[in-house]
Amino acid sequence: MRPPLRVRAGGLERFKIHITHTGYAWNGGLRVSLQTGPWHYIDIPLAESQIDLARECANGDCVITKTEQFLAVLKDPKADKDAKAQALKFVIHFVGDLHQPLHDEDNGDKDGNTRQVIFDGHPDDLHWVWDTGLLEHIN
Repeated sequence: MRPPLRVRAGGLERFKIHITHTGYAWNGGLRVSLQTGPWHYIDIPLAESQIDLARECANGDCVITKTEQFLAVLKDPKADKDAKAQALKFVIHFVGDLHQPLHDEDNGDKDGNTRQVIFDGHPDDLHWVWDTGLLEHIN
């Protein structure tokens, strides 16, 4: 694994960002819970040409809406330093999530988790290839 990036923005405390097989996580780890799990993806049907946030992001629990909410915290002059630091960490992580194509579409294969493939001689699911296999292959 490559050394962590060190980030300092707008007077916020430094924190480390590790590029890992699961995307971008800050030191101390990003705990995905039942509450925050849906924040990391949006299931847009593959056959659709437009996003319907009312359908794909019910209750505002998807990566697009949560990214917008955390960006609003960063722009809010009244938000305290801790809230801004947490918001920045989530935004960085979500940008990584948004660039993983299987976090943005729904092909009826549970984000590639049920689509079996062989990559570089390793049998696994397509989601593993995007999250881990490609990074291991280039490192």
